[in-house]
Amino acid sequence: MQDGTADPGRDRLRQGANLVAVLVSFGANTWSNVAPVGGMTVGDIANAFFTQVLVLPANYAFAIWGLIYLGLGAFAIYQFRTDQAANPRLRRLGYLLPLAALFQSVWVFTFEARQFWISCGLMMGILVCLMLIYHRLRSPQERPSRAEKWLVDRPFSLYLGWISVATVVNWAVTFYSVSWTGAPLAPTVWAVIMMAIAAGIAGFLTVRYGDVTYNLVTIWAFVAIALRHGDTPVVPLTAGGLAVVLGLLAVVSPRFRPSAPA
Repeated sequence: MQDGTADPGRDRLRQGANLVAVLVSFGANTWSNVAPVGGMTVGDIANAFFTQVLVLPANYAFAIWGLIYLGLGAFAIYQFRTDQAANPRLRRLGYLLPLAALFQSVWVFTFEARQFWISCGLMMGILVCLMLIYHRLRSPQERPSRAEKWLVDRPFSLYLGWISVATVVNWAVTFYSVSWTGAPLAPTVWAVIMMAIAAGIAGFLTVRYGDVTYNLVTIWAFVAIALRHGDTPVVPLTAGGLAVVLGLLAVVSPRFRPSAPA
């Protein structure tokens, strides 16, 4: 599926699978909030049992899922257009999005069932799929159109950015659920380390690819972490400081990379 050979049937199948994947993922997320397993949504569980996890963002931060699904919906419609069927960039994505959507649809019910270790495995599956998508969209020989930047590159940068944050949180709450708080290191030290790693990744993608979208998602998460854990000074100080650094990169980097895809 990576060459230029015309195969309308396979292209339509892939396009249809992507569209169905977005709809199924959105439907599973909606249903998990309407009829949660065990009577508690993901947010309910986080607020009831994991408020002491220092990388858990404030509740409002999860509203970003609305923007993620809006972006994925725009992508699903755009890629389904007849003139995009043989687009080599979209062909390279294969069935990675449907696979990520499958993992995510199962993840939400697994987490609500409090099978946290299984949920971590599923979250890693989502992350790997999105990392592969991100990589396959970036070729130095290609210059995507403005429409592709907005309807393909940016939605996946947004999705990957938040799943990167969610992966850290998922592992953190899983360890907390078995009463491991990071010994011999203090929880605050682990929080600082995790945020520094997340900032490093966001900074690298900003400098390397001019990816401001991923950068802004990380800033969004850091601000929400700082606001939720204001009673632990080192957390808001670290999160706020890293957010400022990433914000400066977001302002400066595009000026040096005007053709950056994200």
